[in-house]
Amino acid sequence: MAELKLSVEDAFERAQLECDRGNLELGKKIYAQLAQVLPDHHKLKSRAQDKLSALGSPRLSAQQKRGLMDLLSAGKFEEALVEAKSLAEICPEDWFIHNFLGAIFSQLNKHHEALACFDRAIELNPRNADCYANRVGILQRLERVDEALESCNHALLLDPKHVGALANRGAMLRRLARFDEALESYDRALECDGEHINGRFNRSLLLLLKGHFSLGWSDYEWRLKKNAGLTTSHSSDLWQGEDLEGRSIVLLAEQGLGDQIQFSRYAKTLSDMGAEVSLQCDPGLVPLMETCAGVGTVVAKGQGLPAADYHCPLLSVPGVLREDLSRPFESPFLFADKPRIAKWQKRLSDVDGVRIGASWQGSPEFKQDSLRSFPLEHFRPVGELEGVSLVSLQKGEKGVSQIEGFRKTCGIIDPEEMLQVDSDLMDAAAIMMNLNLVITSCTAIAHLGGALGVPTWVVLGKSADWRWFLNREDSPWYPSVRLFRQAKFGAWDDVFERISAAVQTEFLTT
Repeated sequence: MAELKLSVEDAFERAQLECDRGNLELGKKIYAQLAQVLPDHHKLKSRAQDKLSALGSPRLSAQQKRGLMDLLSAGKFEEALVEAKSLAEICPEDWFIHNFLGAIFSQLNKHHEALACFDRAIELNPRNADCYANRVGILQRLERVDEALESCNHALLLDPKHVGALANRGAMLRRLARFDEALESYDRALECDGEHINGRFNRSLLLLLKGHFSLGWSDYEWRLKKNAGLTTSHSSDLWQGEDLEGRSIVLLAEQGLGDQIQFSRYAKTLSDMGAEVSLQCDPGLVPLMETCAGVGTVVAKGQGLPAADYHCPLLSVPGVLREDLSRPFESPFLFADKPRIAKWQKRLSDVDGVRIGASWQGSPEFKQDSLRSFPLEHFRPVGELEGVSLVSLQKGEKGVSQIEGFRKTCGIIDPEEMLQVDSDLMDAAAIMMNLNLVITSCTAIAHLGGALGVPTWVVLGKSADWRWFLNREDSPWYPSVRLFRQAKFGAWDDVFERISAAVQTEFLTT
């Protein structure tokens, strides 16, 4: 029986392989033979008959496939969805249409629908490595990382040189904090395809995390290929390390507020090299960036840029400078407005004891937000300490909406309630200058605290962002920052117990 079963499974695999190669008639013939020779094995016979039936169903033409792919490439996702659903009714047994629907649902952030489509494609074509590789991103977004890794491994069993699966495997292993294995997977992907953009970019983040700066900065430039619209265009030459004495340069804004705050420090470095520096930034950062040492002109994104000899994306500067963090950084390098500091000193004058700023929620649009943000409730051990007053530095509905419930059993002050209009980042800076300590998740507030030189404790997940490196409690970027790391995924309670103990020791013990 074991011998028969082995030979039957080999026959099923051969039939599927021939179908994958486009040899449908040969595939049909093998399935038909299986159905005939297995009269006493009902499940196997039924399986062969189902396969034979599926092969007799209508299939998408090459022209129809091209049409769908054109819609996907053009970003016309809703139109593609309507067309694909219509074709799925005509060709319900064609794995391609289900795989394509999975890709469209993925683009529309309909994760469960996407996963169901990818799974159906696998049922119809279980030897197609692409189907397994495609479901990885969805499983990751659904926080099913172990399953995502398993799907990568299955794809690689079918195709050991599947570049997408190797790159995705690296991402999943990095997410699981299995860093050496992740780097090995990225290296394998790039051995197969050295031009793989996601592989290069994601490897750069891991190399930088591990402190391998030379290759890390080089690979990091692939982010510009990953998103061609990442930076504003400028008519000047791209700066690649040329002498800046007596020359002018525009630093182009990119990525989030925290990134722009962190790397604005390099304006002074370039100014010290003799450059006249113009800095582009998000509009909400303009007042702060106008205080940045070395900056001559600050330009909000969307406004016209000044003429210059050179331009450079802001986060490319450390790579050009071959930054290895061997030299100490000056802090502070951004400054709060003194009149606003005075106004907030008056507004907070009734807040007694040790004032601790709190921020817990980053943008929920960020794909890795679940690894960095945590509920306000975790601040309770700190807020309940006698002699401590919590002051919210939180913005955004998902974070702010937690304050009301928290207040029912633990005090927290929301400065927004002291204003007639919404506060801005300069207000946040002025408030922070009136606090004893800031405790925050890995968001812009962490970088603002560090840039201002305010004592700032950053709460990090097990698999933290590259810029905090590995196994450190300090930050080479910010002398005033201290890091508190998760020991286990999702275990925030232990982190805040350590934070609470540190607050008692360092701020409440006389």
